[in-house]
Amino acid sequence: MYKFSNDLGYADSDLDYAVYEEKVIHTNSRLRTLRTSITSPRHEKEYDTLARLMEQQTILLQQ
Repeated sequence: MYKFSNDLGYADSDLDYAVYEEKVIHTNSRLRTLRTSITSPRHEKEYDTLARLMEQQTILLQQ
């Protein structure tokens, strides 16, 4: 599972990620859509890709 840093530490579950997403990237409607419709394998793959991108962005922002 990917870890996303936020002001509370690290989020390591889908629910924590949803909270992180709502607080930090609530303007990204695509991720909001994926969070609510992650039922198909295609969505899961896309979600994982976006999760990796978010992790990379978080690391870059911390540097």
